[in-house]
Amino acid sequence: MKHSSTLLVFFVALALAFCTSSCIRLGRPAGKAAVAECGPGYKVFDIGRFDRLHASAVEVYVTVGEADGKLRLEADDALIDRIEVSNRRGDLSIGARGFDTAAHTPRARAYVTAGTLREIYATSARVVLDREVDAEIYATLGSVEVDSLAVHAAR
Repeated sequence: MKHSSTLLVFFVALALAFCTSSCIRLGRPAGKAAVAECGPGYKVFDIGRFDRLHASAVEVYVTVGEADGKLRLEADDALIDRIEVSNRRGDLSIGARGFDTAAHTPRARAYVTAGTLREIYATSARVVLDREVDAEIYATLGSVEVDSLAVHAAR
């Protein structure tokens, strides 16, 4: 009887340890945006507030105004799962996960509303704003432009 209860305690402890470690690994990394909605060719992310934008290998259409804390990403189903969206302390990042050579040409589009922007980084990306902003702009093989018609037509 003593042997079976010891064995039972051992297996319960083992199962608890496995569940605990699995939950930790399956959790969302800090800053990674949660998917609020998805369907064929699109995902909507909860992103919260941000004032810095990093875009890599995507087209980002930005409406400047009352921020709603959401980002809509559109791409082919084969590509959309390779795009990562994160917000770390107001630093919104949209781009390919890791180093992905197939994603260096913008084939994904993101739509977001920003309250204010202090910095914009475009790396192999195109960022289109609906109005001018007072922000530091850094473009490496990318572009940042103001075109309200393009932003509103894309939405």
